[in-house]
Amino acid sequence: MRLAAIVRLGTGGRPDDLALLSRFLDSDDDSLRLAAARVLVRAGDQAALARMGAQAGEAPTPSRRFEALTVLRESAYLPPAARRSAERALGDADPALRLIALEVLGANPSRDSVPAISGMLADSERDVRLAAIAVLGKTPDPRALAPLLEHVDARDHQEQIAVIRALGSLGGIHPRLSAGPALLRQVSDPDVDVQVAAIDALARLAYAPAVPTLSALAARPAAAGAEPEEQAQANGRLARRATLALGRIGDASALEALVALLRSAAPREEVVVGLRSAAAAAVEPIVTSGLLDEAPSSSAGAAAEILADIGDRRATAPLVRLLQTRPTVAIAAARALGALRDPRAVTALMEAVIGRAFAKASGVREAALRALALVADARARSVVETAAQDPDPRLRMAGLDLAAAIQGGLSEQTLVRRLGDLDPGVRGAAIRAAADLTGSGAMPAGLPAGLPAVLPAVLPAVLQFIQQAPARGGAEAEPATRARVCELLARARSGPADLALAELIDHDPDDLVRAAAAWAARSRRAARPIAAALERARGAVAPAVAANATLALAEARPGTPAAEGTDQRASGLTVRLVTPEGSPVTLQWIRVRTPPSSLALWARTDEAGEARLVGLPPGPHRVSLAGELGDQAALTEATASGRSPATTPVAP
Repeated sequence: MRLAAIVRLGTGGRPDDLALLSRFLDSDDDSLRLAAARVLVRAGDQAALARMGAQAGEAPTPSRRFEALTVLRESAYLPPAARRSAERALGDADPALRLIALEVLGANPSRDSVPAISGMLADSERDVRLAAIAVLGKTPDPRALAPLLEHVDARDHQEQIAVIRALGSLGGIHPRLSAGPALLRQVSDPDVDVQVAAIDALARLAYAPAVPTLSALAARPAAAGAEPEEQAQANGRLARRATLALGRIGDASALEALVALLRSAAPREEVVVGLRSAAAAAVEPIVTSGLLDEAPSSSAGAAAEILADIGDRRATAPLVRLLQTRPTVAIAAARALGALRDPRAVTALMEAVIGRAFAKASGVREAALRALALVADARARSVVETAAQDPDPRLRMAGLDLAAAIQGGLSEQTLVRRLGDLDPGVRGAAIRAAADLTGSGAMPAGLPAGLPAVLPAVLPAVLQFIQQAPARGGAEAEPATRARVCELLARARSGPADLALAELIDHDPDDLVRAAAAWAARSRRAARPIAAALERARGAVAPAVAANATLALAEARPGTPAAEGTDQRASGLTVRLVTPEGSPVTLQWIRVRTPPSSLALWARTDEAGEARLVGLPPGPHRVSLAGELGDQAALTEATASGRSPATTPVAP
């Protein structure tokens, strides 16, 4: 009971509570004494820190000194007296005490401790030597380099690798004292593990003089003849690590070597990764090398993917030329141009969709349509109708998605026909296009401004979709698709649409759809079924549904419907969540606040990591995460109020 009370009081960290615990530092009970010491030291109690520091150096028994060092290891700050006690413990006869003292010094690295720790490299115990190497590798002081360099040829295999890794961490901290030459010598070591460690360390240092050696290693498997299997595996391992190291170094000679490796008929994945890691510096070597024009298709396709990942628009013209001159790589070229989002590529992409060159290459045409949707240039409207009527369902889907992305180009008749398409994927794309084109206020081609006249034509198909979607599977019935339709139903301003929207608020199996429907219903609160559904949703168990319904009731102004034919659009927001590595954060709830108003709207990201909100008041908007990912940083690419894009860090 007393042990539990010590831990509980320590979690609060209040001064009066901590004062109660000080008396337990003299307890004869080991568990109570250790628990109190840990709590006090973690809280930064100076008296406890001083006492543990003195005990670490002066306690009469090894067990009490070990206990004090164990506690000091958990401190966020090591006072000078405690540091001196830990350094004295390095000379203790007990190896366990020497090890725990090194852990204490490693947890709080300081330049002052470098001489004492360096002396431990000659310790009789291997574990102590390894611990000292690890601590020196974390110490930001040039003086740590010299003792490590003296041990780079250690006879012990594990110790040698540890020294090499430590040098890779420290070797660049002093301009006149580099570990590069010593590490480069280790690349010739007969042990492949030592060679790999040295290559990785040279990469961390970005040591340019190592490029010729690394280039030879990276090319070795391609030049090797018949050799034992074990040696072939070792060569392959070294080649992969050397290739990645060339990308980390990233100077002109390293990039030249990587581009040469990319020319092989089947370039290794490490070559692609290495060039990607060089980022913008790799663009010119790839473009000027003639690789896109002359290399095998696999190499040219890999180069196009690399340029797409780098995202530098200097690659636009070469990629357009690749699209136009090399049909076997045209799909990769089109995808890369879409990733660059450069309007200068629009004409070439449109020609790929409707020109004769790819009339029978549906894969190229689809890739070009997808690229045009990413560029989102209004000039692409002229190809939408052709794509949406193509016999290939994939092209019809891509054409519908393009129409939604560029807000037009699709006739009312084609949209209605696609809503009844025999292919379920096309029907799903048509539903999304109908929602984006009409629910957002955008006009299909040829229709007058104001409330879209196409709504009555598409509404029957939309209502049928809403009724049948829960029983269907696949992309057509995805929650994100149903959620996107909600604004369309609200804008229809009809009894059947109101009933369908109320049904979504009350009974849809997915909280995303219910939350989206509740917010969309704000403009129809005057309708009886909508008002009743919103009142019921205010008590929903799902927080997003309840919050959006409450907000819709507060924001709506019943009794003042907009005049027919007027545009009721308000600002919209598209949020895309990505991890630091660039992967989409899917199915993640977000909350959008608009200070100083009380708006706090919920939405959820789809499979692409995107969440769309419309009808927001003017910004700025603040986006925060909710749920299990709420403690992670993310990036938003926000398009709001005509300003695009805005990239900001998001914190919970």
